[in-house]
Amino acid sequence: CPPGQVLDPTQGWGGTCVSKIPEVTPDKKGDRPAFIPALTTEQIRWVQAILRAAAGESELKIDGLMGPKTVKAIQRFQRDNKLIVDGVNLQTTTALTQLGLNHIAKQSRVAVDGIMGNQTKLAIKEFQSRYNSGPVDGIVGPITRAAMVKLLLPEIESGSSPSRITGELYQQSEDSGKWYPLQELH
Repeated sequence: CPPGQVLDPTQGWGGTCVSKIPEVTPDKKGDRPAFIPALTTEQIRWVQAILRAAAGESELKIDGLMGPKTVKAIQRFQRDNKLIVDGVNLQTTTALTQLGLNHIAKQSRVAVDGIMGNQTKLAIKEFQSRYNSGPVDGIVGPITRAAMVKLLLPEIESGSSPSRITGELYQQSEDSGKWYPLQELH
């Protein structure tokens, strides 16, 4: 991994390089660790896109940073969906996938329960096939996440490829309200 990053073996095939996990701070009770993010910038953008588009977090910025607003939005999502509130875990990412797929389909195709059952796997494969978003394998990898972000955030210019959407920072223009890659506003 490059300097400042560590290998997270739980992500991807053979692991993924992620930003170093920050110091753990105790929660208000002081008896257990608070939220510990171990996601790549691209994965955080995917989480933010789903929360913004489908979970009512309209003020959430899509910046790829695990800041306090993102943490609170994730915790609110977990509480609202009766998930364990202990950071981003497999149950949470599965529930986010389910919510995102339902929102894109404009119908409730799968239960938002955090369980990777046959219905969820089938919905992921159908999405991958329909939107040509990577191998049709039922795994929500970078290409599938990029396609989801593109469909969840139509305010980002439609001419952008999914890799541009998840690979760059975007900023909303105060004048038009449209989203642009950060360098275009400078």
